[in-house]
Amino acid sequence: MSSPAAQSGSPNSINSSGRSPSGRVRPHSWKTSFEILAASVPAFITGWAAAKYTILFPYWDDWSLFPLLESWRLGTFSWMDLWRQHNEHRIIAAKLIHVPLAWLTRWDMRPMIAMNFLTALAGWFFLIRLIHREKDSLGRGGRWMLLLAGGISLFTFRQYENWIWASELVCFLAASSALGSSVLLSENPLTFGRFAAAVSLAVIGSFSFSSGLVIWPAGFIVLVLPGWRSRWKLAGLWSIIAALVLCVWMIGYVKPSHHPPLVFDPLKLLRYVMVYLGSFFSLNPHTGLMFGAAGVLAFAGLTVHFFRSRKNSSSLFAGFSGLCLFALFNGLLTAAGRAGFGEVQATASRYAAFSALFWIGLSGLLLGARPQFRQKIRDVCFLSLFLEGLFLFVLAGAAAASVRSFPGIVELQRGVHQDVAEYLDHPAEAHLYHVYTEPDKIRPNIEKLRSWSFSVFAPDQEARLRASLTGIRPYPQRAYYAPEK
Repeated sequence: MSSPAAQSGSPNSINSSGRSPSGRVRPHSWKTSFEILAASVPAFITGWAAAKYTILFPYWDDWSLFPLLESWRLGTFSWMDLWRQHNEHRIIAAKLIHVPLAWLTRWDMRPMIAMNFLTALAGWFFLIRLIHREKDSLGRGGRWMLLLAGGISLFTFRQYENWIWASELVCFLAASSALGSSVLLSENPLTFGRFAAAVSLAVIGSFSFSSGLVIWPAGFIVLVLPGWRSRWKLAGLWSIIAALVLCVWMIGYVKPSHHPPLVFDPLKLLRYVMVYLGSFFSLNPHTGLMFGAAGVLAFAGLTVHFFRSRKNSSSLFAGFSGLCLFALFNGLLTAAGRAGFGEVQATASRYAAFSALFWIGLSGLLLGARPQFRQKIRDVCFLSLFLEGLFLFVLAGAAAASVRSFPGIVELQRGVHQDVAEYLDHPAEAHLYHVYTEPDKIRPNIEKLRSWSFSVFAPDQEARLRASLTGIRPYPQRAYYAPEK
């Protein structure tokens, strides 16, 4: 029989999550290393696709970087250039990366896409740490299955825009920051160094994308969820820092005039959030609604189970619940500002970076609850089988959605490159409508890029763009759905 200290979930107790009493995670064995390598195959495939199908010309929101490059060139770059809103976001972290990188590379999109991929890899490393930390709690085979699900979900082609569109670094920064903060805050024991690192990630996420702001409420719940009294002081400090960040974030904030009014209708908000989460599997809003509703119900049921079985004090529950809560809060925040555009907008490819975290978190809870049912009498073993079946359904759905979405990455690059090539041959604004909504505004900027020898006007860049169109049929003209972030 375990000691009271072990049962209480005390930070000083020896736990069964693959750690020593000091809280250090046991090092990887060769078998674990092989499992991680195998689960990283989706990352290798996505990395290859991102390199091959990179959009080599500034596209849509990429053009918001041009005034910063011009200021940098003229020597007038200032703090206000960083602080200025992009729609309803503060993207300071992305600007600090993009401006010097674009200037040094003559706005070559390939290094910028590489930053997108590297940021996603950072999130993958955090997830690997979480899964390895909880490998004993996940049970036999659970670690491998969750690694496989995590690799497929994080590197899914469902978010095809993010992999080949440079400006989508903001999504990866926010998502990886949320993943990292959840992993760090659920550590047992939670050292001040880990807490400080989680705070740093939350700040980076907040000033990368407005979605990053919900890292704070999700992180607070992760801190207090296990019920460890030693965390209440840190939870209070976390709340104070969150309030300060929000106050700073709101300085000079102006609601974009071209956005619809905020939505407060509970039914509209609920439907949008369900579609937002479920669109990870299907672009059809009705199908996405059903997937999302099923996922939220499963999360609620698992939360009740963990509390009733007194397993809410486990770091596994705190870590994976944090991912689900971030995605839920993120969907709600997005719904408040974007539900006015309609439910179809909730299926935008870029949002898959956030909804993926919900399904990864849910998968972790499903596999974490499975061994508990197996330890009970045979009459309830069917619940364990049900959880395994539900997990396999999520895994198969994520894989199928990724495969179905791959053509989107090819079509997007081909359509943009074809229009840019036609513009280079016959400069006319009619060729720029797929590149930017108001081509008359970017045409002077394109000529400046030509004079600077930037982008496709740099050595070999135009040839590289035209080479991407070699041997393919002309792409039929159509309007691209690329709503603002």
